[in-house]
Amino acid sequence: MRFIRLLRLHKAATIADVIQMRMRSEYLNLLVKMLRQSMLIIIVNHYIACAWFSVSDLIDQNDTWVYVFGVKDAGLTEQYLTSFHWSLTQFAPATNNIAPQNWIERAFASCIVIYAFVAFSSFVSAVTNAANELRAFTMRSSQQEAQIRRFLGDQKVSSDLWCRIRKFCQEANSRSRMVTEQDIAVFNEIPESLRIVMHEELYRDFFRAAHIFSGFHEENPQLVKRVCHFCFRESAVHAKLDVFVDGTEADHVFVSRSGSATYWSVLLDNNHKSLSGEGHWLCELALWARWSHRGQLVADTTVRFLILNPQSFATVAASEGGSFFGYLRTLGLLLIGYAEVVEENSQRITDLTLGDILIRAFAKRAIGFADLSNEDAPKSLRISSLSALSGQVRSNGSRNAVRKV
Repeated sequence: MRFIRLLRLHKAATIADVIQMRMRSEYLNLLVKMLRQSMLIIIVNHYIACAWFSVSDLIDQNDTWVYVFGVKDAGLTEQYLTSFHWSLTQFAPATNNIAPQNWIERAFASCIVIYAFVAFSSFVSAVTNAANELRAFTMRSSQQEAQIRRFLGDQKVSSDLWCRIRKFCQEANSRSRMVTEQDIAVFNEIPESLRIVMHEELYRDFFRAAHIFSGFHEENPQLVKRVCHFCFRESAVHAKLDVFVDGTEADHVFVSRSGSATYWSVLLDNNHKSLSGEGHWLCELALWARWSHRGQLVADTTVRFLILNPQSFATVAASEGGSFFGYLRTLGLLLIGYAEVVEENSQRITDLTLGDILIRAFAKRAIGFADLSNEDAPKSLRISSLSALSGQVRSNGSRNAVRKV
């Protein structure tokens, strides 16, 4: 029965490993490592204490430590605590008035001291490594701060600029960094098939709920996998950093997942608009047009974005063909046409979304037009139609509404 209980300890250790693997906080993970080492020492000392008492209790002599130190007739609690205290002192430089009284006890104590020397050294080494890992988290920021001080001192920048830069760097170092997939180098070694499954699980629900895909209801698992794997990625921007600035070319479509940011543009009535929470689309027209940012987006807190790559998206759509390609092409024509009409009526389009309700309405119309236009068209004709669309859009590049590809 006792052997079976030892097997339960092994099972408990396996469960602890599984739980530890699911922990996402590195600090908590290191803390659990140290706690597991401590618990292991306590459990080992429990069995040593029981064995130490049993050795003396089973010897039919009066020169055992339980007789000499008056523990033989003591209560169970005192007997256990006395034995446990002796066991702990063998693992650490601590004092204890209990000592072996015969050769059997002395031999047992010698074996325990040898084992404790090895076990305690391993314990100290494990705790030291965990502490060094925690220290490594802050070492990089300390090195960067030293480099900043050296650079600003060598360049003899003004005191005001010096203080502003150092204050920002200190605030940035104090913030917890949000880890994205691109930060994990080992993910590049994961098999492609496994990464495809991971990306599908991460982005599948978003793909199906997005307003630009709301008109397309055809179930195509392979298409979903390709779009999720090749077109989407996550990005994290910390507080007070620019997501994009006015006048630069928009290479991505941004969708907020968490956090808050402020969009600044002279084209807005109040020159700015606050964006908080998830679901805020920016630069949607970049999927079909060459778009330059018409404002500046600044993160108020750490903001997590889902980024859609227009070039990869166009490649996947063209290779897919069929109703999906026709749907996206028609939707792009409708949205670009709407943007031109808006600007021809002296209104300006910004990087902000054209509107969820509006895009869903256009998407509903686009799928109907796409079914009609692509009903009998071969795939090669649809791909050449994309090239024709690109040529048409380039020919109108001088319009102020949208600078098309």
